[in-house]
Amino acid sequence: DMEIKLACGALLAAKARSDVSNAFSVKVDEEKQQEEVFTLSAGISSNKTLAKLASGLKKPNRQTLINPADDQALRQLFHPLPLSRIRGLGGKFGVEVAEKLKVSTLGDLAQLPIFTIEKAFPPSPTDHEKMPTTTAQFLYSISRGFCMEEVLDRTKPKSIASSKTFRGQLALDPRDIKTVRKWCSELCAELTERLDGDRKEHGRTPNLLVVSVKLSGINKNDNAISRSIQAPRKYNLYVEEAVKTVRHIVDRAAEASSSRLSDVKIIILSLSASSFVDVADDSSSIMAALSRCGVKKARPTKKRTLETDEINVVEVRGNLQDSQKYQKRSSLQDIGSFFPKKTDLSYSSLPSASTSKSHVLLGQPPMQHEKQKKRQYERSHGILANERK
Repeated sequence: DMEIKLACGALLAAKARSDVSNAFSVKVDEEKQQEEVFTLSAGISSNKTLAKLASGLKKPNRQTLINPADDQALRQLFHPLPLSRIRGLGGKFGVEVAEKLKVSTLGDLAQLPIFTIEKAFPPSPTDHEKMPTTTAQFLYSISRGFCMEEVLDRTKPKSIASSKTFRGQLALDPRDIKTVRKWCSELCAELTERLDGDRKEHGRTPNLLVVSVKLSGINKNDNAISRSIQAPRKYNLYVEEAVKTVRHIVDRAAEASSSRLSDVKIIILSLSASSFVDVADDSSSIMAALSRCGVKKARPTKKRTLETDEINVVEVRGNLQDSQKYQKRSSLQDIGSFFPKKTDLSYSSLPSASTSKSHVLLGQPPMQHEKQKKRQYERSHGILANERK
């Protein structure tokens, strides 16, 4: 049954690789019918650990199948791998396992019986907090190609990385700042593109930028040297920070190993972003909070057009007309102050129409203006209509 399942998995992987290659192939030369093909590798096995390791064994553009029940396949493909290739054995714990058990590869670990491993790593109450089995059982099983780790649905990635390997003569000279900046720019462009997509999908931004450099010629172990810095708020600042950090790592490593800088080469350069924090969306922004409190946004300034200018002119004319009416009313109310107050009914003291200039100012006919002056005079002296008669 296992062999049938692995064969079906190999068929599905081959079809998926073919579909991806056909979908992303680009014609470089129409006349010569040359194409630039997008290739990928695949790994097939009965568990997650072996499948992941198998995908990187026969690169590029190939797929590898590992059957854990086939001892010969394990000896050829799996046992020669170092302990650091297994997830969980690449850090301090892997170094501890190698030192206590005197092993360096998975094949060395597979030769040890379970009681030897348990003697070096006895069961403890905290084992089940880290893994479903004890440490000794985990080491014994994984060295023989058995893994009980479940394949889970994709979740939010804890980190997003972009890296480049420079093999052989392609290794970078750290003194060539122009070339180092060029590759830092390429990696930053790829990284920020992924970060932008992650921000749109998950609404978060990184708080930490990790620069990792693997060097040759420093008389040290082959592990990469990493340095963490505060992730810049703007993507266009990533390049400068990455170049500065790479130079710092190289200078410190050369100084610590007493190596000449001319002998040091960069063989792996990696940038990764992690420690994500949620960013404020529209519902939690400052402007949204102000609008909920009743503070209105400032209206945008309207552009002047011929139509708006005509409307403004009409409004100004209307205001002028209103002000003229107000002036008329105020002039009629104050006109009585120009006449002396008398108790008799004589109108001889009224100013004549020829000497008055108020009708000219108000734009009224002279006769109508005379009548208004008489009425105003009568109101100011309290003359009733029956007395006037």
